[in-house]
Amino acid sequence: MKNELNFDLHPVVQALKLVGDKWVILILQNAFLGHNRFNELKQRTGASKGTLTSRLDFLIQHNLIKKHAYSQKPLRYEYRLTSKTHGLYPWALAVWKWEVQWTVGSPTMPSKLIHNKGCKHELQPFVICKHCKQPLYLSDIERDYVDVDLSNYDSSENTKSNNFRSNAIDNDSYSFDSILDIVGDRWNTMILGCCFFGYSRHDDFHSLLGIATNILSDRLKKLTDIGVLSKALYQDAPKRYEYILTEKGKSLHQQTMVMRQWALDTLPALPSPFVIKHKTCGHDLEVEVVCAWCKEVPLANEVSFVFA
Repeated sequence: MKNELNFDLHPVVQALKLVGDKWVILILQNAFLGHNRFNELKQRTGASKGTLTSRLDFLIQHNLIKKHAYSQKPLRYEYRLTSKTHGLYPWALAVWKWEVQWTVGSPTMPSKLIHNKGCKHELQPFVICKHCKQPLYLSDIERDYVDVDLSNYDSSENTKSNNFRSNAIDNDSYSFDSILDIVGDRWNTMILGCCFFGYSRHDDFHSLLGIATNILSDRLKKLTDIGVLSKALYQDAPKRYEYILTEKGKSLHQQTMVMRQWALDTLPALPSPFVIKHKTCGHDLEVEVVCAWCKEVPLANEVSFVFA
């Protein structure tokens, strides 16, 4: 089954090796909000000095932020987003949309976004297919297998994981079911990826992902507790359960596909044995995030924020 899905080659997995860490996401989230100096990032994220320094160094190494001196005496730096990171802005919008829909508001997150280009409406990010311009729904995608030669593929040359420990965020402004608790842990997102493709059982996840059973059980419990998955008995002796996506869980599919699009557009191409098709139009899936009012793609410099 591992060879069937080849999760290591999936673009989302490659993206998660760069941004699948809570502290990295918090830094980028705040940078999109205009907070780009060390002390304000430390204050707003709740990260320790060492944690923040390690994440900033990692982001600089991978060209996701650049260091710019804004004061010479004393020497002080700010951390600016690169063009590579600006490509993640649609994903940040999709993440914000999920937060607004499914979690209690945070004082550090805007309650409204205003699209200042042309329409000047309250921004409602909308994930659509680039080809047919129709809204993206989980039920409208499918895998299509292709013949590829993986014999010369060397996984050691692939993007290395950030290897950050999955530290909990000591910040009361983030609720337990914040999207940071989900996408900020790579295993959570990879389990959900299996669910998006129709897998639902413990043994399936273990076989596909090669995840340790104790870690898998912990993540399944967490995803069930926060209402992203529901647990259903399918066998009595011995008791066996399957894990079904709830509506809350299904809605995470959109931000996952937007992250996938960023990886396809930005990261080195990998040989993959399957593509994702949009059944509505028959094209290979490509997505974009648009303003629901004017149907334009919002850019970071065209959006202002309203805090409750």
